[in-house]
Amino acid sequence: MKFVLLLIIVGVFVFLYMRKNNEKDNKTMTEDTNQTHSEAETEQVADAEPVKVAEPEVASTQNTVDENEHLAVVEETLEVAEPEPVQAEASSVQLDWANTNLTKALELQNTASNAEETYSAITAAISECYKQRKSQQYLIYGYSLASEYEKAFEQYLAYRSENKIESVIKGTAFMQLATLAQDNGNFEQAIEVCNKAIDHELTDGTVTGFAGRIKRIEKAKEKASA
Repeated sequence: MKFVLLLIIVGVFVFLYMRKNNEKDNKTMTEDTNQTHSEAETEQVADAEPVKVAEPEVASTQNTVDENEHLAVVEETLEVAEPEPVQAEASSVQLDWANTNLTKALELQNTASNAEETYSAITAAISECYKQRKSQQYLIYGYSLASEYEKAFEQYLAYRSENKIESVIKGTAFMQLATLAQDNGNFEQAIEVCNKAIDHELTDGTVTGFAGRIKRIEKAKEKASA
């Protein structure tokens, strides 16, 4: 009887011992499984491709700023102030309409070797324009020679002084220029030409001279303005 009781006790002890070992093994297996899952998740996170964060478009913005600055510089460079109107000189006018006398006079002016030849040639050109003043082209071109003639006249005076030339200077060209200016409606310039002739003590061949011519030009101006 005692022997049977001892077997039962041993059996219970063995059962309890095996049960405890089984619970320990199950706990170890669970921990290993959890650790395996954790490692697997960690590996998956590590293996996952990093998320690319869009970089700010600094270069594009900088390029836009540079382009705008460049355009501003180009616009400033291209901005051109409107040129003031320039009156064409008589020598730059196309003269395909000019007759032989005018063409020859201008050729002599261009090839003149001294102030006397230049003065003689431009005087001849003005004279031809005066004769042909019924034509608008001759009228306008002849009157445009005024400043060029005045320059040639001053140089001719200096030439005469240097070479002791004492012949009388006629005021014919001044009279013709005044008439060309008046006929073209430039009354003020016509009066200015007459005054310059008076300053040089020249005469236009009339009784009243250039002083009387100025009065007639003023009357014509008043009539034109009425």
